[in-house]
Amino acid sequence: MPPGKQNISLLPTKKLAWVFLIFLLIFDAVVSYYGIKYFHAREVDLLIAPLVEKYPILYFPIIPLEFIIMFLIVRTIKKVAAKSLKTASEDLIERIVLGATVIYWAVGNSSANLVFLLGFRISNIWLYTTSTAIPVTLFYLLYMLLQVRKMD
Repeated sequence: MPPGKQNISLLPTKKLAWVFLIFLLIFDAVVSYYGIKYFHAREVDLLIAPLVEKYPILYFPIIPLEFIIMFLIVRTIKKVAAKSLKTASEDLIERIVLGATVIYWAVGNSSANLVFLLGFRISNIWLYTTSTAIPVTLFYLLYMLLQVRKMD
């Protein structure tokens, strides 16, 4: 097996990555609902904050919308990356983008909700988790793209 092939085979399948992403979206909605409804927490996303802080139940209909937005973002990034990298298959690129999306969402968003669930109240936590998620995700992307290049 070529050196890069071994590391590429460690990528999650598209189906598994989508399952993780959907789980994280649902987890975030449930924790956010719980935080706003019972602990008077504040929503960080200023786009939806006015609605969900007044009507927390709206977190749940937002889940499918978030899924559609994520799907469109992943598809767009995949198409752009596939055209730029001409050597890699679109399926492989999509798996890498999905893996990066799951990592970003888990570290940058869901970890803040987990910290909240554990009882810690840290102001500006989203800033800290996002600041951590961006370099971790970029490292993952670069590493996986280098593995793809080694395969060619």
